[in-house]
Amino acid sequence: MRNKIAITLFLLCICPQFLRAQNNYDFPQFGRETGLFITQPLRWDGDDWLKLGAVGLATGLATLFDQPTRTWTQNDGGHYYKSVPIE
Repeated sequence: MRNKIAITLFLLCICPQFLRAQNNYDFPQFGRETGLFITQPLRWDGDDWLKLGAVGLATGLATLFDQPTRTWTQNDGGHYYKSVPIE
């Protein structure tokens, strides 16, 4: 237990800049970063919009094939525990 406390105090003494960096994050900075996050699509170029469209298309196709795939994979699920005759 004493070793853990000593190591913690040692690290706090040699790394004060890391502690100060965390204290600089405040509510005004949070507001600025939230505003930048919301308005980011206004600064996208054509490549970014192409990536968004590809992800949207892939998601749409996955939802189209979801129910048929589920039906196909779970077909005959009631026969799982039944014995199969060996020919």
